Amino acid sequence: MPMGTPGKKVDHRQSTRHRIQVILEQADAAYQSALELVAGSGKVEDVRQACLSLALLRAFQTSLGQGGARVTSFAADLLGESLCVSTGADK
Repeated sequence: MPMGTPGKKVDHRQSTRHRIQVILEQADAAYQSALELVAGSGKVEDVRQACLSLALLRAFQTSLGQGGARVTSFAADLLGESLCVSTGADK
């Protein structure tokens, strides 16, 4: 028999999701700031890395619900597939 109430688990998940979204928003702002700093005088590799990191952060934000239901589902699936490709977990 499960212990606890389902409402508490839902509240905990929502609270965790909110904290993660706040952290991702802070990271997003930091990467945007870094991109502004290196865009004019930085190396191409640094600019590319900042852009890739920013894109990944935004994909994570979308997968946590920032966007419509279809977009959120697509982003979560895409992140899952990219993890399989990068780790070779699909073999």
